[in-house]
Amino acid sequence: MKTSTILAILGAASCAVAIRCTQGLTYCGTSLVKKGNYTRDMQNALQRESISTSSHDLLDSLYLCTIDEDYLIWRQTCRRGACQDNGTNRDDTCIGTAEQSQDERQQEEAQDQDLFGQTQTQNAVPTMTF
Repeated sequence: MKTSTILAILGAASCAVAIRCTQGLTYCGTSLVKKGNYTRDMQNALQRESISTSSHDLLDSLYLCTIDEDYLIWRQTCRRGACQDNGTNRDDTCIGTAEQSQDERQQEEAQDQDLFGQTQTQNAVPTMTF
């Protein structure tokens, strides 16, 4: 997924009214973006686990919603595009195998490089200007 597409999704979601995640349910990153402004919380969950905050890791990972709706726990990263939203009051899941080989991850990280040839850093925050 191109960086511009990711930014458009994140920007559109930040303009929408936030809907809280349901405690105890597992959500795809893409589902959380649709619910509201969870980008920073997803980044924090990935950083606690020393996982990169690339667009793939951010959007294709599964996160557990806790009693504090702003605190998410990273569960696993699905293959690119394989995180499935299973609907209201149901846990989201990975389609097929969740884990990726190191070679696959390196290839996907290379695809996530920004326009200047630099990979996104853990501190990078997606932004959108209007």
